[in-house]
Amino acid sequence: MCSPQNPLQSVNMKGGVGKTTLSVHLSYYLARHNNQKVLLIDLDPQANATIVAIPENDLIDHYKQQKTTFDLFFNWMQQYGPFTKTDLPKTKIQDCIYTSYKSSDRQAYLHVIPSHIELSSMLRGANVGPYELDNLLSEQAEGHYDFIIIDCAPTHSILTTLALNSSKQVLIPMVAEPFGVHGTTLMKRVLEEHEYDYGSKVTVAGVVFTMWKTAKPKYAQTAEQDIKDEWGATYVFNQKISNDDNYKIINGKNFEGENGNIDVMESGLVRTGKDKEFKEFVKEFLQRVV
Repeated sequence: MCSPQNPLQSVNMKGGVGKTTLSVHLSYYLARHNNQKVLLIDLDPQANATIVAIPENDLIDHYKQQKTTFDLFFNWMQQYGPFTKTDLPKTKIQDCIYTSYKSSDRQAYLHVIPSHIELSSMLRGANVGPYELDNLLSEQAEGHYDFIIIDCAPTHSILTTLALNSSKQVLIPMVAEPFGVHGTTLMKRVLEEHEYDYGSKVTVAGVVFTMWKTAKPKYAQTAEQDIKDEWGATYVFNQKISNDDNYKIINGKNFEGENGNIDVMESGLVRTGKDKEFKEFVKEFLQRVV
């Protein structure tokens, strides 16, 4: 996703850094405010991005009537894993899509491919080649979207490998604290090992500080400088994401219980003025990746 039609992965080896929240908001703002065609793929078996991006009732209906990343992986893994071979037609990406946002002229939209806890069970013990997701996206998704964003779990697993092999760039969110520095350093090592193992070089779109506190303690200042020293100042986003509860959306509802469509995601940000902050982040993001 560093350029149109190329996937980007949002990942960090530490949890609790706002990775999923950032992925969903970024996807939405690209579609809603920048007139982009965006596909958000949830590759976390915990389905956090799915729960954030899709209202609860819609998600229940989707699970009953449509497909998820579980079905996509099952199709592509049948020829590699210990699964019964069938002649059933393969699931297509279009069978999995939930439309979170669509402009009135249909020139911009946000599509979501939700995840499901089944994905974790299916992957256990399966021996999968590393390039199937790349093939799947190339055949069915690239060319239809300006941006493809992949949200992964904060662990180094076969899902991370698959996502990295299909991504051109990674976006690394982090919290300015010692554990945040450690997780980001681990991510750097993962990228180096991945290039060595698979010959697939993934560049870094940048490191963005999330959950940023206005009155930053000394350890936050130290963490910020440590990242700049290790990665280089040019890799660090100038715009930081505030530690604001209005960024946190659960089941399509904000903290005041508003529901409806994905527009509720920014209603709280607008009230507090944080939408201007996030728009500045998206502007910087586009400058870095396009």
